Formats: sequence, structure tokens, C-alpha cells
Amino acid sequence: MSGSLGITLQEFIQVARASFPSTHILALDDQIVIKKNSREEAHSKLANIDLKEQNRKTWQIFSRELESALGTERVKRICERYAFNMERMEQMGMPLQTKHIEMFSFGSAEVRTSDLKPLVDVKLEDLNPSQLDNYYRKLNPFPLLGEKIAPTRIGGAPMELWAWFFFSPTMMDKEKQLLLSDVENLSQDAYLERLSKAVINREIAEGAIIPAPGKDGKRDYYKMEKEIAADGLVACAFKPISRYSSLKPLLIFRPSQIAVSHRDAIPTYLNDLQQNIGEMGYSAAKPQLDALMNSKFGSGEFGVTVIGYSLGGAHAQRFVKDHWRQVSRLITYNDPSVDDETAEAFAKEVNSQKKLKNSLCIEIYRTWGDLAHYTGSKHLGWGVVHPEVDVMLCECTHPKGALHPYMARHSERWFDTDVDPYSLDLNYYLGSDLNYHLDNEKRGEDVLYYEKLRRGWCGSVVYVFVNFLYRVLSAAFRSLNIPFLRTCKPTQAVQ
Repeated sequence: MSGSLGITLQEFIQVARASFPSTHILALDDQIVIKKNSREEAHSKLANIDLKEQNRKTWQIFSRELESALGTERVKRICERYAFNMERMEQMGMPLQTKHIEMFSFGSAEVRTSDLKPLVDVKLEDLNPSQLDNYYRKLNPFPLLGEKIAPTRIGGAPMELWAWFFFSPTMMDKEKQLLLSDVENLSQDAYLERLSKAVINREIAEGAIIPAPGKDGKRDYYKMEKEIAADGLVACAFKPISRYSSLKPLLIFRPSQIAVSHRDAIPTYLNDLQQNIGEMGYSAAKPQLDALMNSKFGSGEFGVTVIGYSLGGAHAQRFVKDHWRQVSRLITYNDPSVDDETAEAFAKEVNSQKKLKNSLCIEIYRTWGDLAHYTGSKHLGWGVVHPEVDVMLCECTHPKGALHPYMARHSERWFDTDVDPYSLDLNYYLGSDLNYHLDNEKRGEDVLYYEKLRRGWCGSVVYVFVNFLYRVLSAAFRSLNIPFLRTCKPTQAVQ
């Protein structure tokens, strides 16, 4: 369906791809004219026209084509997310610019199962991945617009420094679109690493369809089944949509948030400063996590893959300690250890079993010199000797003189990188040597020093100060209705 002047959405998109973000776009007769500067008004098509009235007509055509392609409800949803009023733009005769078309490109990249259901006459689970891919691309007609940035260069924090402090949904969605733009080219290891280190920080809506690498270089798809959030813990449950999928259910725990514009950023710091790292968030979220695993999500035949990076790894360890019977794989990256009691109780319980319903694989990835894994006491997997539980620790060591700055070490991606992962200097630890490296008290004074510091001065004075400041600022910003220190949901009191 095309507009009254014969101009289609794809023509608007083509202009947006070839123009600067502030370019003024006008629909005249059966074509689009770009108004570059005041001299353009001498152009025969721009001479003697009412510019505001022509802007109104341009918005009418664009909005009509947009609703035809995306549907009225999706357009409304995008406008609400970005607090954008198309009707007001039209009424005021404001210019349609390339940046507006880019904005709808970012917004339309989020396709939900509720958008897909009206198009099919069968259950979504009865569609194969190829059919899902066709429908997904139909519902997302926009190509990548704006600056092209390699997904491997996008980390967990916003790309622009100002967005660390002021929330920008358009920037967040642009980054998410870029991160998911090439997933069919990724290995499973690279995809899981990107999800847990970068994508998970960017507020995935429940019901969102998430592309993933499938068989033979094609796409498969997850549904974001459930978000669980409480006191600094955020976890997202991803479930394969198709019954024919080769994907496994995922539960990914979000890491600490360096950008205070992200939801519940300060409570993640409080989780890090606790005597038992991650206990505050996990205790608050445990009823929700238990309910998730008692639902259909946790009843799969082959178990759930649980992933955590940084603080998310500590939350993941506590989760697996309670739900290991429903877990087939635990992957952690540069994460703290948990307390002795949690690690020892897990080892004792698992070792006492004669046979497991699902074999369990625990994969621990660390970068040498990263301080995060110097904290805590014992890592989950310590002391486990059950033959159906495979525990593996892999540490990446940088050659002398090539050591990255601390934050680069902590966030370093091993698999999702432009560097050949086989060129990394990797050390694998197994058996008794493994237990030594999973117990921070035995790793040497250099390691123990940081945990003593965290438990001592940092764990008392800094924790109390940050907690008090967070409470005061949160109350102040709420009373003034200022969108700063955003929260996922009303949280329990921070202890």
C-alpha cells in the first residue's frame, strides 16, 4: 500500500540511508526532495510553496506508509518509548528529518511475538526457524541506518559518555539493533558471550523476539520469556520459539552497571560491596526465580543454560546451587566467587548423588589480572568430584607488555572478537589444580589482599555511604519527578 502521492516507505528509507541525520525531507508530487540549504528554495519544485503545509503533507504520507508497514499499534508503541508525537510534528508543520526515520528503524527492530501472532494461523512453536525468519524480516522492513559500528566494538556501557548519566532509549535501541544485526555469522560461544556482556544491559522487553545463530549459517529465534528484577539483580529468561529449534533455553544474569543511566545501577554496586557478593539481589529475587523454574520454562528435557558475567556470575552461581537439577550448563566470565558455605553446600549435595538427571557442565572463563575474580571465597564447582559434572577453568594470560587497562581486561571478549581466539594464550585447570584456583584463600596474598580490602574498609564504610546516598538521592529524584536513577520495578528495601 502506498501513499496518496505514490511515495513508499522504502523511498523514505533510501533517502535516509544516503543523507545526514539533520537532512530535511519533503514529499513533492511523486518524488522526495531533500532541502539542503536556503538556495534550494530557488529549485522549481521548492519555489512558491508553503513550507509548513508541505511538511504536514510529508508527515501524513510518511505516517501512513509507516502504519501500513508496521501496524498502528507498533507505531504507537515506538512513539511512546521515545516520547515522540508525530501528530504534533504534523500539526506544527515541523520538518521530517533523516534522524526521525532512523528512530523508527531502531524501534521497529524490536519485534514481539504479539506482533507475529496475527500473521499466522498456527501456533508459533509449530513454525520452523526458516518460517520464523521470513515473518521476522517482514515485520522489520528497515535496514541498518545511521553510523555503522562493528558489534564487537560495543560493550556493556553506552557508546557515548553522556548516555552513562542520562538515559537515551534511541541510543540504547540503536546499540541493541547493531549487536543483533549479524548473529547468524556468530559461533554459539560468541553469541552467548555477546548476549551476557552487552545485549543483556539494553532492556529487552518481555515477548521480544531475539535472533540467534541457527543451523547452516541461518537464523533461529528466541522469545524473551521473562524478566526477573529485584534489588540489583536482573535476569532474563530466553526460550526457543520453534519446536524444531536447535537452541537451548537460556537464563542470563546481568552484570554490574557502570552507567548510572541504566536501571538499578547503584544496587548492583551494593551487591558487589556486600560481605557475601550478590546475596542481596539473589535473596530478593529468589521467589521469582523459583516460580520461573517451576513453570514450563524449567521443565525442559535437556535443562537450562545459565550464564553470568561479573556480578551476574555471582548471581548465577547462587541460582545454580539451588536449581542445579534443572541446569545443564553454567557459563561465567570474570565473575567473583561466592561464600564458602554456598560453594561447599553445592559440592556436598552434588557429590552425594548416585546419578544425575542431566549431566552438568561448569565453564569458568577468567582474564589474568582482572580483579573481579579475586573477590569472594570459593567459586561454584570447587570440590565437585561427581563423574557427571564437568568443571573447567580457562584463564587468558596476556604477554608481558600487552596487558590491557583494568576495565578492558574485565570486559574483554574472548569469542566475540575480531581477534582470532586461537591466538590467545590460554591456561586450562583441571583436577586438584582446579580446586586450588577456585579457592581464593589458596591463590596467594596478591589475590587475598583485594578480598580483605573489599570486606574491610570497602565492605563497611563505602557500603554504608553508598547505600545512604542512594536512598536519599532516589527519594529526592522521585519527589521532583526527575528520570534519574531509574529502577526496574519497585524494589524491596535495601538492607
